[in-house]
Amino acid sequence: MFAESGEYDLIIGLAADQTEAINEISIDFPEQKISHIDSSTDLPNVSAVYTKWQEQTFLTGVVAGLGTLSGMDKANSENVVGVILGQDQPTLRMGVVGFEAGVRYVNPDCEVLEAVVGDFNDPAKAKEIALSMYNRGADFVQHIAGASGMGVFTAAKEADRYAFGVGGNQNYIEPDYIVATALRDVNTIVYNEIKALVEGTWEPGVHISGIAEGSVGFDNTDSNVVLPDDIAAAVEDIKAKITAGELVPCETAEELDAWVAANQYQPAE
Repeated sequence: MFAESGEYDLIIGLAADQTEAINEISIDFPEQKISHIDSSTDLPNVSAVYTKWQEQTFLTGVVAGLGTLSGMDKANSENVVGVILGQDQPTLRMGVVGFEAGVRYVNPDCEVLEAVVGDFNDPAKAKEIALSMYNRGADFVQHIAGASGMGVFTAAKEADRYAFGVGGNQNYIEPDYIVATALRDVNTIVYNEIKALVEGTWEPGVHISGIAEGSVGFDNTDSNVVLPDDIAAAVEDIKAKITAGELVPCETAEELDAWVAANQYQPAE
């Protein structure tokens, strides 16, 4: 409908499940500019934008890695953290790698527990998995599990431990237990596409967006959990390193051990 009218300078699609429709519109209306968020489809009139999962979860991993060694109220001395996937998909697996890389960048001896719910809408099972992780010594658990993540938050409250949200800011859900959200800022992604159009720099093709572009990152607004000053400073320092291109988080599990061996955090003096 929008493309048929010919009156829109840019049409924006917001999810991967719109790929088929975007492809059809691109072919039927080759002069129409389209931005498609969450896509890597290369079409001549489409700007396909997808985000760096490995950067989205890296900074929450940093906080987990430092937090488990800290005197934070709900931390323990086990040096164990966890991450829970909704389903084991390649793009989401990059989020697991990013989280573990962040943990081990600042705390190479930390044990990172991993588990898969098998469903994005099974909070009861996610709660059971999270409780198991907390019982095994984890004090920080990151979910990448969609609606199943609500079970992780419930488990954190019951176990009196910490959790991390993902996607849009989830800190308000359990602000005493959710330290921060591994943020994916769709508003910024859309803004950047419109800004490029207005400034005449919009281009079709596949574009990868991360911390430097403000598309993903660490958000602890609306959380009641207070980070120790040294951890908060480390987050800002490491964010600056990634933004400047001085630190490039790895993407795959196969790279992880070698990446950790070559990259160890040195706090700013």
